Amino acid sequence: MPKIDRHTTARDFAEIEPYVSDAQRAAIKDAAVRSLFGEAGFYGMTIGAMLDAMHGNYKGIRQDDGNTCFDVIRIEAFADWVDEFLDVVQRLTPKPSPKQMKNAAGTMKMTFDESVYVFCRAYFGLPNFDAVNGLTVGDYVLAKKDDFNQRTIDNNMMQ
Repeated sequence: MPKIDRHTTARDFAEIEPYVSDAQRAAIKDAAVRSLFGEAGFYGMTIGAMLDAMHGNYKGIRQDDGNTCFDVIRIEAFADWVDEFLDVVQRLTPKPSPKQMKNAAGTMKMTFDESVYVFCRAYFGLPNFDAVNGLTVGDYVLAKKDDFNQRTIDNNMMQ
C-alpha cells in the first residue's frame, strides 16, 4: 500500500480505500486528527472551529488546500467525535434541584452555542464573547468539570 499522509489527495485515497483494513483506517483517522490538533485530538481544536464545524463550516478542521484525504477523514471523524463530546458535556451538567427548577421557570432557553459562550466568558473572565473562540475544547471540558464539582459540592452543602 502506498504511503498515506497529509499530502495524499482525496481522489488518490478513494482509489485505494476499498483495500484499507479497519486497523489501517483507524491509524489513518488518528493521524489525520493529530496532524492538525496534536496529541489532544479534537480536544485541541478551538471552540470557534468546533462550533463552526458543528454547523457545517469545516474550514477550521481542514488544511489550507482543504482537498486531502486527511481533510475528508477528519470531517468524518469529527462527526463521530461530536456525539462523544456532547455526551461528556451532558454528564458535566449538574441536574437542577426542584427549587432551582422552580426558580428557573420562565427563563429563556439558550442554544448550545450560546451556553458555551456564556459559560466560558463567565468562567474564564473574558472581556467579550469573541474571545471564547480562541479557547480550546479541552479548556472548556476542564472548566466544565471544575464547575460541575463546585456546583455539586454547593448543592450537597445546601441539603
